[in-house]
Amino acid sequence: MVKPGEVGLTTDLDWFPFRVIQKENIVEVNDLPVDYTEPSIDRIEKTVQGSKGNVYTVTKEGNRITCTCLGFTFRHQCKHLSVVA
Repeated sequence: MVKPGEVGLTTDLDWFPFRVIQKENIVEVNDLPVDYTEPSIDRIEKTVQGSKGNVYTVTKEGNRITCTCLGFTFRHQCKHLSVVA
């Protein structure tokens, strides 16, 4: 039986039909990293198109607001933050 925090895997092999592993031991699926952080109830995430056509993600979680644009990365401030304010 699979418990919370575990994942059951099946295979076509007769000698290895079923295996249970801990969720935190899975680091990627289909070459993509796995993130197990639980989304916050007060989390808002919106995408916004920048002035040059790039698409950014603005996230508000509690009092913390972040953006994936370079301006926010360097200055911790950008015009995109207004979409969740």
